[in-house]
Amino acid sequence: MITWDQNAVERFLGLAPVRRDSTTPIGTHSEFVFALPTPGGPVHFIVRPSLDHCQFVAADDNEFLSAYVQCARIVINDEPEEDGGQCLVLQGTAGHACVTPGSPHFKLFFSMHGRDTTRP
Repeated sequence: MITWDQNAVERFLGLAPVRRDSTTPIGTHSEFVFALPTPGGPVHFIVRPSLDHCQFVAADDNEFLSAYVQCARIVINDEPEEDGGQCLVLQGTAGHACVTPGSPHFKLFFSMHGRDTTRP
């Protein structure tokens, strides 16, 4: 189960998610979909807490993006000077991803460096 504060994430991103249920071979699970504006078009950031992963999917038919991120927790880095600035961090054992709100576009960053054991 992903550890996250949904209300804090909504406030940080300035976006409300659409909650829906998805069915997989192992059952029905809740997912929360945030529509992120990016330079390449809208990207759906999908949080699936009970499946321990998040997904990024391009919402535009002109280009295709899909990335799964194994995720143990979602935290907000609100330090402007630390580790690239203010961003939403998806922490997992195989790496991490960051979502940085901005105007008019959000930025996405992916790292495959594994878990940082120096952080809680």
